[in-house]
Amino acid sequence: MSDTSRHIEIADRGVTLSKSLAWVVMVGLVTGGLYVGTTLGRLETAMEQLKESRTEFQVDIRRDLTGLETRKANAETRLRILEVGAAQEQARLQSIGQTLERIDNRLTAIDNRLRQTERNGAP
Repeated sequence: MSDTSRHIEIADRGVTLSKSLAWVVMVGLVTGGLYVGTTLGRLETAMEQLKESRTEFQVDIRRDLTGLETRKANAETRLRILEVGAAQEQARLQSIGQTLERIDNRLTAIDNRLRQTERNGAP
């Protein structure tokens, strides 16, 4: 007979295992159960850490987006102020240009009168 027949018997009552084989099977099942249990525990811990990291990441992203929106609003406000200032400066320069044109026209008129009086022989 082989060695297996000494450890396992099949009879009308069912399968019978020897004590040594039963202990080996039981220790194997307990060890496998412990291994699976600890592995699942580590996986659950890793999942919790990932969830926490994800939550922190989302909070950081929201904070960064809020900061960017604030900076954008500030930049738009500054741009509007600069546009208004540029429009005012353009209006001032246009007014100065008109004033200089009027002065130039008056000087031309004065020059023409002086030449005309010189031609007419005024003393």
